[in-house]
Amino acid sequence: MHILVPATSTKDWQKLLRDPVKQWRHGYSAKSLADHWQDEKGFPADVQRIFTSASVPGIRDAEMLLGVPEAGTKLPGGGYDSQTDLFVLAKSSDGLITITVEGKVNESFDQIVEKWLHKDDRVDNRMARLEGLCGILGINVSDAMGLRYQLLHRTASALIEAENYSATTGIMLVHSFSSDKKWYEDYEAFGTALGVSVEYGQLVDVGVRSGRRLMLGWLTSPVKEESDSRE
Repeated sequence: MHILVPATSTKDWQKLLRDPVKQWRHGYSAKSLADHWQDEKGFPADVQRIFTSASVPGIRDAEMLLGVPEAGTKLPGGGYDSQTDLFVLAKSSDGLITITVEGKVNESFDQIVEKWLHKDDRVDNRMARLEGLCGILGINVSDAMGLRYQLLHRTASALIEAENYSATTGIMLVHSFSSDKKWYEDYEAFGTALGVSVEYGQLVDVGVRSGRRLMLGWLTSPVKEESDSRE
């Protein structure tokens, strides 16, 4: 059983980072995400808007139940968990929704899969994980080779958690704070591999994967001024 202690400030988010000093800087993704979400009572207003405008009517009334910064999800093939910047559990008229939120500013979505697969001598272990992730997402391993690895495991995490919570829908939401849409082309390529054309600022219905509805979303918000952040 996981015992969760509520965050009273963004400093509680900082303590959970793998490198609480290096990763916690103004204008970087970890702090930008915490500043944007921490003091809200439910979804931030711009996040709520992408739900109310969603193409799937049953999630337009989505309501946030809880959020867990730096939440780990066990992945197929063993090894490290997928460490989600913010895991959100929500409810709607269609049922529960699990959301893996990936904060981004200038950071990439990790390595291209083919490079990640061969970065050391543990190719067999990585291939077992890759096959598991592709099975969850419903794509061929060959089609994943040119994609960014983080997009695969973060999206699969949304579906894994949907199964864990008996949710009807899993959503992978990129919450970007980059005004020039940095790395958006990698997100587009990922959508294409899943058989959809993604839309900037919208949730896109991918269809049923691993028994749950899967959706992808990209949202861009401004970085809050340093004086506005809650310490």
